[in-house]
Amino acid sequence: MVSSILVNVETASPELEEGQRLLTRLAERNFPVEAAFWAKNGPESDRRSLILVTSRVAEVGSLTTYRQVNEAMREIGAAFLTSTDIRVVTDADPLGVEVRRFQKELPEGANPRDRLPLVEYVYPLHEVRLKIYGLTFEGLNDAVHLSFEPHRSPIWMEVQPLGASSIRHDGRTGYDSEIAAPQGSHLERDSSGTLKLDWQFRGKRIRSSPNEIWSLASLGLHGFRIIREKSPSDN
Repeated sequence: MVSSILVNVETASPELEEGQRLLTRLAERNFPVEAAFWAKNGPESDRRSLILVTSRVAEVGSLTTYRQVNEAMREIGAAFLTSTDIRVVTDADPLGVEVRRFQKELPEGANPRDRLPLVEYVYPLHEVRLKIYGLTFEGLNDAVHLSFEPHRSPIWMEVQPLGASSIRHDGRTGYDSEIAAPQGSHLERDSSGTLKLDWQFRGKRIRSSPNEIWSLASLGLHGFRIIREKSPSDN
């Protein structure tokens, strides 16, 4: 257990910096983190824990969640953090709820101890970025087929009009968009193997298709936005 993390919120420690590296690696693994913070284990305790608020606990259970976090720690070569320094909790955890409220109501960099005496440091969690890949078929229409995975190439579609020979329509890729999604969003396959975006909407986790996410981003709704769009002519 870590007994001392910060002298004050401006003074970083190796554990604090390694915690940030861990969060970066978890994001790369599409592991959802709704909040991450260091907190004392009790009012009179000199021990601190890195607490990760994650929906993964409710999805797969605590043991599997800890195993995934430990795998990420090994991947970054953690030298200062150990498995006993970390606690994983659901988004219903009372302290986690207060920290998330703190993040929404106060500017980044505010001292959490002014409101939450047990909390010593809250990591800023930034928006998740993802790509949506577009595909059109020549000679059909201008509809763009969207996917969270790159379309294979070459690709084509054969259409056979009634009473006529089939016509081949070649696919054209490169209609790609970079999307900003709310923190805690991550890609996950559904029961059919299709990649969808898992995100939180009004306190509930939902899965949305790339078409739905692109529509939300184009309208700037619920924390989604389009960062940039690209067409084949831009290549």
